[in-house]
Amino acid sequence: VILQAAAELVLALVALPLYVFLVLPKYDEGALPGFSPVIAQDVNPVLAGALSVVVLLGAVGFALLLVRTIGKERVITEEISALATGYSMLELVPFYAAAGFAEEFLFRVVCIDLVGFFVASILFTAAHFSYWKQPYLLVDVFVVALLVGGLYLYTQSLLLCAVVHFVYNMIITYLTKARFQLP
Repeated sequence: VILQAAAELVLALVALPLYVFLVLPKYDEGALPGFSPVIAQDVNPVLAGALSVVVLLGAVGFALLLVRTIGKERVITEEISALATGYSMLELVPFYAAAGFAEEFLFRVVCIDLVGFFVASILFTAAHFSYWKQPYLLVDVFVVALLVGGLYLYTQSLLLCAVVHFVYNMIITYLTKARFQLP
């Protein structure tokens, strides 16, 4: 898991030159899109927090809908199952935190600025190519990309998007551990 977390952070290092040389020059000197301020100045923080919860619930709800209608064996990959069964939730925190930060930095802050919302969502989905054997999971990834991308467009906050991504991964892993045995 530590190696996977390190690999995610390498992704952030790859995104950094794109951010510095292609994104930052578009903004006023001293501006740090996605980082400062933590939430766009014209956005109500309470509304941004509420929207984050709505996005998270929508993403988890969509995943549950897929599992309920299509079946967990057609949605949950062996990779996700291996993480859920092979590690405690606490052991997964560094990996999911790194994934949340690195992927949101690259796909929300950098890609949305460079190629737009929809293409960034497609690229995010394509980056999860290891799920190709589970096309319904790719649909879920795309929906999550759209939801979190919309959150980013509204709040301009890498932090909120990374937290939503992190919590989403933790919830899905927990549900996988519980084998999606929900009432």
